[in-house]
Amino acid sequence: MQHTTDHARISAGLARIQQSFLTEANLRCARLRVLRQQLSEMTQDQAALKEIGQITHKIAGTAATLGYPELGAQASEIDDAIDQRDPATGAPSPDLLAKIDSVISALAMLKPSTQV
Repeated sequence: MQHTTDHARISAGLARIQQSFLTEANLRCARLRVLRQQLSEMTQDQAALKEIGQITHKIAGTAATLGYPELGAQASEIDDAIDQRDPATGAPSPDLLAKIDSVISALAMLKPSTQV
């Protein structure tokens, strides 16, 4: 009986965490759209790059745990690309905008996973 109660409590806790992640994902998606637009207008916008890196780092750290491994991997690629920008100019890799677009699309289509 205790095992069933513990399992139910853990499942309920994970469901709350996942719902929180999904709510934050919607907010992060909206913010990434704004930052991506800023970056397309000025590719060396260091403030935008920094915030994009912070957002994608958070997504990369939690997405796979909550059942979204592909999203986590995509976010991690952005985080890595920002960390590896050109030291002389501060410019990100040329494919960064496409990677950001992929994460924005994935966040916009995010649905609760049946496996948590």
